[in-house]
Amino acid sequence: MDKTGIKQRKPAIRIHKIPIMSDYWGRRFKRPLRSELLQETIRRYFSNPDNALLSSIEKLQRRNYGLKDLRTVTAGLFQEGEYAYVFRVHVETADGRKSWFAMIIAKNEGPMSRAAKLEHENLKRLRERCKNIVAQSLEGGPMTLLGTGPTSVYTYFTVWLHRFHELGVQHKTMNFYINELPFQYFDSRLTDAIKARMLALMFRLYDPLRREAIEPPRVGAGDFVITRKGPHELKLVACRRILKGVSLDRCIARYLGYYGSWGSRLFHFVPDDTALLRRALIEGLVVSHGYGAEQVFLALKRYRDSLAGLKAHQEEWTPLPTLNKLLSQGLA
Repeated sequence: MDKTGIKQRKPAIRIHKIPIMSDYWGRRFKRPLRSELLQETIRRYFSNPDNALLSSIEKLQRRNYGLKDLRTVTAGLFQEGEYAYVFRVHVETADGRKSWFAMIIAKNEGPMSRAAKLEHENLKRLRERCKNIVAQSLEGGPMTLLGTGPTSVYTYFTVWLHRFHELGVQHKTMNFYINELPFQYFDSRLTDAIKARMLALMFRLYDPLRREAIEPPRVGAGDFVITRKGPHELKLVACRRILKGVSLDRCIARYLGYYGSWGSRLFHFVPDDTALLRRALIEGLVVSHGYGAEQVFLALKRYRDSLAGLKAHQEEWTPLPTLNKLLSQGLA
């Protein structure tokens, strides 16, 4: 009841049973909280008038909302990672408006909550920089856990991207695929083109005035989402760190020189096709930031020369052969 003694209408809240989830290798994710307790935690959170879902709806719809203004709230686990859950939330308001959100919930109140909060802040900053390539993050805050004493975890909401799906990496071929049913597998040619789009996106998010650049995204962890139909669009949905003090030379070296392991295989962002790499550099640095093509060419040459001067182990990967080919062809 409110202060006048009138009973307030509450929305019908349904949290689907939380299934067991595993990573790419079939290993079950660790959960600090039993699934039943997590279910009830989320249900009570949505029943609380002071929650980030309401403020997220307000931000999206640009009007005030209370619990009495909601008809139904439905949530189900969509994805899970080592440090967070991703729930798909559907809301119908009393006036018939429907909205869909992604709800990211950290798994503990310590480092995982700090990481989720930082990720949320990073997405907000990057969205201001490039709206069309970064997921729209909304509101966030603490969510009190049940059955663990007076503890809380960080949770935040983003707008659900209906046409986009999680991008993953196939271990056998190292080609990309859509990691949602029905699975969609990309061949090496399309994988090369998507890598180039990733590089262009990362370069576009570089801030030459503040000298800031995003940490190379983790494709295997679902940091990118993609559309099923071509031309395939990409969006960034996670950013763990924004690096500071990054010059143009360091930015180029950071992204072109990045490589990591995916199981026993090696992953990097550099496409084999130099025409695709050239396009990514032009779009991401020349068109987006106003660098001259000659300026970018010289930065690439300096990076190439630094690699040529290193004594790399035979098993180590470097982009040196691709850079040599690109520089021999030019950027124009």
